[in-house]
Amino acid sequence: QYADHCVVRAGDREWSARHVIACDGSRSRVRDLIGMKAPARAYDLHFVMGDFIDRTGFGDEAHLFFTATGSVESFPLPGGQRRWIVQTDKRFDNPPKALVSYLTHLRTGITVSLSDQVNESVFTPRRFNCDRYYDGRVILCGDAAHGMSPIGGQGMNTGFADAEFLAEVLCHSDPLSLLPAYNRFRRQASKTAIFRAEWGMWLGTWRGKSLSMLRDVILKFLLCQGPIARRMGPFYAMLTIPFNTLARVPQASLRPRTT
Repeated sequence: QYADHCVVRAGDREWSARHVIACDGSRSRVRDLIGMKAPARAYDLHFVMGDFIDRTGFGDEAHLFFTATGSVESFPLPGGQRRWIVQTDKRFDNPPKALVSYLTHLRTGITVSLSDQVNESVFTPRRFNCDRYYDGRVILCGDAAHGMSPIGGQGMNTGFADAEFLAEVLCHSDPLSLLPAYNRFRRQASKTAIFRAEWGMWLGTWRGKSLSMLRDVILKFLLCQGPIARRMGPFYAMLTIPFNTLARVPQASLRPRTT
């Protein structure tokens, strides 16, 4: 970093810019280079994820299945594919063959053929929120700044909101003066999103007959009908998280401080 710009070097190539925006994911190399702390905690929950050629007829709908033996999530993808995510008892770094197909059919009755599987990955969710979202002219955005349970794609939506807020900051006549606001309000928004994602994940991953019955009651009689039901979609998709634009923050906090 320099007083008025940054220089990025990769091999024998070099770029110069007024700011560097780190959007390089939860294992951010840029975050490591600036020494920004990101205290993390892994959840004791494990999943195997596979993408399949979609033969369900679900179209562009997402489907969530909560059962006494574990959850199954299903999301549409481009190109006629669908993602299936199954909860497992432990972490499988090398999952047994056809595990996603087997658990999906066992818990939902839906057949997803191993021959239709395109890829597979394993993950254990974790949460973190960086101590600060910028250092000088280097700014963290998206998963480089915060991490949460991926249930429902909340991390992606929160990252989009980071970008929306930051785009306004960088178009301002004095972007550096607004970086404290970006840090303050997007960290607060991420904290809220992390809590919501954690809440949704725990509710969806309760196992055992008693907890599963309790979850069914909560979903059926509290969250999926009546006045609360109308708010659940935007709540679940993080559309009601505050502070995604400069216009949605207290304007007094953006005024220069006088001494």
